[in-house]
Amino acid sequence: MNYSTISLGILLPFSMPQSYSMADYQNCFFMSHLASLAIQEINARDDLLPNIRIDTSLIDSWHQPRSHYDVSSNTSLYTSSGYAATAALKAVEKIDNLVAVYGGLWSDTTESAASVLSQYKIPMCGDLQGSPALSNKNNYPYFFRIYSNAATKVPQVMQLLLTHWKVTRVALLVSKKEPYFSAAREMIRILNLNGVSVLAVSSYDQGVDGISESFLKVDARYILSFVEGQAFYQVYFNLPYLVGPKFVWIGMDTPYNAGTNLSTAEIDAVRGFILIAPKTESSNSAPYSHLNASWHAYISQLHLASSRAPTYLEIEMPVGAYDCIYTIAYGLDKVYNLFHVKILIP
Repeated sequence: MNYSTISLGILLPFSMPQSYSMADYQNCFFMSHLASLAIQEINARDDLLPNIRIDTSLIDSWHQPRSHYDVSSNTSLYTSSGYAATAALKAVEKIDNLVAVYGGLWSDTTESAASVLSQYKIPMCGDLQGSPALSNKNNYPYFFRIYSNAATKVPQVMQLLLTHWKVTRVALLVSKKEPYFSAAREMIRILNLNGVSVLAVSSYDQGVDGISESFLKVDARYILSFVEGQAFYQVYFNLPYLVGPKFVWIGMDTPYNAGTNLSTAEIDAVRGFILIAPKTESSNSAPYSHLNASWHAYISQLHLASSRAPTYLEIEMPVGAYDCIYTIAYGLDKVYNLFHVKILIP
């Protein structure tokens, strides 16, 4: 059977060392694998992009990380956004028939890559990026996200609570990971607009002593947390002077330790913690029904690929890779049918 070939790029920090950031290393692996599974499915179908085969092209966006971390800037600790732009440009120049790209992982690398790809009118789909800047279609006309933007919704809800309670002074505990990093930046912007004083901004990787000193020095009573649960667990339960009836914690994620239950003392400590989470659709409703029906098959394949059973938390966010690939495929199929496009090469 004759078919035409198009290329779909997967842009992720593939050469990131496992020892550098285990969580992001695992996310990168699972996101890449789920994207590849989706492409395999599409290539096997006759009703979606018929007579077309999708080739997968891996685009490595990793670069030696910078040493600084500043939540008020547009940079993250992990990677060089300039290198991501270079990787995207090389992909455009060297990958034959590149029609779309999935990935990015972090907001700053995605902004750089999406800007370059938009110049060449190549669509890019992301699923983890929280930066509100990526919604600016003047700068990123060909970038889109498939999930609701927690980086804008969660801070808005937090501000509603603060306004209702007439809170005027807060402190922030922040993570360098997305979407928490971008949500913290957006929270600071909203707080400034509403006249709320930011007493201190502390990164969770400063450790318990550094966080305690930072918050106790300014007498912080309302603390907003933008830290993923596993990392948050390592900090929250070791802050006895900042947890209790005198303090109000509001966060994007609760402290948890995957695979273990909280102790009685930990349950007492977390009582009263306020979790703000964006509303999500049921996995049984469109457009998630197909994904839900195939769920166990994906888990089984990931288990084989990783030599161990991935946890639900490892699947929860990377599974967006599957949805991104299918969204791209359906979009291309509609465009080709609408304009009766003869696909690229015979």
